[in-house]
Formats: sequence, structure tokens, C-alpha cells
Amino acid sequence: MGVASRDSDSLVDLFSSRSPKSRSYHERASKVIPSGSNRAVLFYRPYPVYSKRAKGSRIWDVDGVERIDYCFNYSSLVLGHANPAVIAAVEAELENGLARGQPTTLEVELAEMVTRMIPSAEMVKLTVTGTEAVMNATRSARAYTKKDDIVLFEGAYHGSSDTVSANGLSFHSYGVPEDTQRHTVVVPFNDPDALQRTLSDNRNVAAVLMEPFLASGGTVVPDEDFAKVVREVTERMGVLLILDEIITGFRIGRGGWQEKYRIKPDMTLLGKNVAGGMPGAAVCGSKEIMDARRHPSQEPITPFPSAWLQGLPP
Repeated sequence: MGVASRDSDSLVDLFSSRSPKSRSYHERASKVIPSGSNRAVLFYRPYPVYSKRAKGSRIWDVDGVERIDYCFNYSSLVLGHANPAVIAAVEAELENGLARGQPTTLEVELAEMVTRMIPSAEMVKLTVTGTEAVMNATRSARAYTKKDDIVLFEGAYHGSSDTVSANGLSFHSYGVPEDTQRHTVVVPFNDPDALQRTLSDNRNVAAVLMEPFLASGGTVVPDEDFAKVVREVTERMGVLLILDEIITGFRIGRGGWQEKYRIKPDMTLLGKNVAGGMPGAAVCGSKEIMDARRHPSQEPITPFPSAWLQGLPP
């Protein structure tokens, strides 16, 4: 056994000695949750630490160990853990009931706020998760352009929907039909020539979906002017640019990464950063593109057939 292996074993032993309750919870989880984890990115060997509570920049596990949190739920907690203002707002709204099944005044106010802050946002569609935001954006792009293919950059992560799962990250495309995968085109990040060739060779591309930098892919930052070249190429080729700011929105600047670097995409995606760390996400874009998937119920009302009205009270 080499020195590195012995050192690794020692670290595992030390970790295990400080986390017996986490080990117990993982053993229980493995019996009732596939792979023992509801979120694959949170798993690491020999088992993940199970958290008990968090406050500000600190987080405590079930064994009482206190740590500084440098992750903040993958940067979705812009204001830190258990921010008093966020907690107070959530508690106040809980008194009004959950999932009331009707439009609310708060969603209007939030959408208006987003349009004031995000440069590319004329209209906003709110969703519950970032994955749903990606699904809505790609479908809107296809409806608007009447094209089927979506271009991703290798190593990018845009949630778990089928369209964006063939992204070069191992295991993500498991269970995705080949017919779906053929409409997803993956090109190398920081390679504008490859993007240019792809868009020139494939005239069925509806949109390029881009993270400002690759987060799950290893925090790979773009080369200088790469994003500007992507914007120029997509505009010239008549392809929409969807900017995934689920990680960067409201962190790089008040108006997101796009405001700081002066890139105006056709659509923007926001995640839990738009909901104070709570479940929530948004698709933003121009009115023309966002209206491409207008629901039939929003069309002008036509009179009901008289037969439908028979027997109804006056």
C-alpha cells in the first residue's frame, strides 16, 4: 500500500470517527432512496454529511460539527442561511395558505421586479425549478424558430430534462431516448470555431443554451470575448441565445452576468436566486419570443355553444 493510499485511509477513518450519525442516516437512506441520495451531486464517498441546521455562513451536521459553508446550496442562498428578512417574509406568507390554486399578487410584483433588473427581460414566466425553466425556454425557442435542435456546451449542466441531459457529463443521458438525444448537439466550450461550424452545418438549430461559465463542469471560465463571439454568431445565423444565469443571476451584479459583460441574450434563465433560496425559477425574454407558446386559454374568448349552457342556473 502506497503512502497516498495510507493517507487516504487515515482521512476516511478520521471522517468516519467524527460522523457516526451521518453514517447511520446514510445506511437508512440507502434502504428507501435510490442510491441513498435524492440529489446525486450531494453524494461523496464514503457517505455524505447530513446537515441539521444552518445560520448565516455556518452549517451544523447531525453530529454537531460546525463548518463554514462555502457552497450555500450551490450559490442559491445569496443572503446566507436563515436570513431574518427572508424567514419573516416566508412566515408571513404561510399564514395566507399554501398553493391556493389561483394567480397571486406576489407573482405579478416579482415578475415586474425581474423586468426592472434583468436587461433582457421584457416578460417573465415563473416556474418552481430551474429544470422547468429550461424546459419552458427550449420549447419556446422551438415554437418561435420552428426548428428542433438545441446546442449545448460540453460539461454544462442545465437541469435534468431529457433535452439537456446529453451534455457530455457521465450518467446524465441514462434513460434518455436516442430520438431525443439526436436533437441535442454538444460542442466544446471556449471553441467559437466549433460553434460556427456546427451552426453552419446544421440549419435546424433553434437555440444555443449557454452558462456564462461551466459550474458543474469544473468552474471553467470563458476565454476573453468568447461570449461576445457566441452572441455575434448566433445573431448572424438566426439562432436564439438562451443564457442560463441560474448560478450567476444577482451575484455577478444586480442585473446578472449579462449586465456586467454587456451581453443581451434572447432568453435568460434564473433559479432559486429569484426566490430567496426557496423553490422558484424564471424564464425571461422578449415579448415576441415569450408569446410564441401562448396558451389557448389566453386567446380571445369565443361564445359557448348554447347546448353547453342548457340546464345551468340563470
